[in-house]
Amino acid sequence: MQNGTNVINGDVSCSNKASDTIDAIFSFENLYNSYLKCVKGVKWKQTTQEYMFDAWYKVALIHKSIKDGTYTMDKMHFFKVMERGKVRDISALSLKDRIVHKCLCDNFLTPLLSKQLIYDSGATIKNKGILFAKNRIITQLQKYYRQHGSTGYVLRVDFRHYFESIDHETLFKMLRENIKDTDLYNLCVKMIPNDVQGLGLGSQISQICAMYYVNGIDHYCKEKLHLKYYSRYMDDICVISNNYHELEKALAIIVKMAKQLKLGINENKTKIYKLENGFNYCKVRYKLTETGKVLKFITSSSFKSMKRKATNGTIDLANLLPSWESYVSWFDAHKKYIIFKNKYL
Repeated sequence: MQNGTNVINGDVSCSNKASDTIDAIFSFENLYNSYLKCVKGVKWKQTTQEYMFDAWYKVALIHKSIKDGTYTMDKMHFFKVMERGKVRDISALSLKDRIVHKCLCDNFLTPLLSKQLIYDSGATIKNKGILFAKNRIITQLQKYYRQHGSTGYVLRVDFRHYFESIDHETLFKMLRENIKDTDLYNLCVKMIPNDVQGLGLGSQISQICAMYYVNGIDHYCKEKLHLKYYSRYMDDICVISNNYHELEKALAIIVKMAKQLKLGINENKTKIYKLENGFNYCKVRYKLTETGKVLKFITSSSFKSMKRKATNGTIDLANLLPSWESYVSWFDAHKKYIIFKNKYL
């Protein structure tokens, strides 16, 4: 295991550069570049257009408030969205706060924490998104086949209400051990409001902090338990092994370490499966054949959701179909797609 790793809290001590000061990170240039990135693709919004009218002045005000220590976050806007049949609570930031979050994450926090993560950890950050996670599982299955064949077991672990369950005190301790500059640390803490349970969905700092929160479990599984075929995408863990008892032991340790992080396990989704029967991970059903080919199927819930929308008329299917067809092309589901297209279009 790497030096400085705390297997309970997931802390990996890391030296900050001498240039990592609040004045250097939140320079006017960095803040303005973050503003340009934040408005990209949303210039049609009225609130964005109002901000763009005197953006230089408003960014200068942000720069001044951070420099003199008077920066405060605006009140967040809370709303619910339906995603893949699940209701999610979203905490939306004002454009001003999104600029500050992006500036902090792009220029300091994400580079600092990302280099401590295992390679097989993914989330909604650059170069480690959902496609990375899907392709990585395929690579691991192919490597596993060359060593063990097509039989074996898969451990799937899912944390219950992951974002909402992240403990502020534990997270702040992790950040304190990684961030030397006190002003930077205090600003990071200020960006995680105490009136929101856990980490709210919708902010960039929530993504990298949530990705890092169980980093200790990742390192322990890889370096202490020597689980070669281990992957995690945010709150979903997937481990492939030819040894059932090895996965049982790993599950017990993961549950114990998760409890220390004040995280619960979703028992309905946490199981050990036979590899030859296939398994779900990141909304894809994978199956390793006897010849070593990895088949990728769309989960039944995804097709049911699209069928329900098509039947209810809640979407413009003709306009959606090209993007849906592009999405389906990644899977081994051509026949299923043709049947769906002929029936509903």
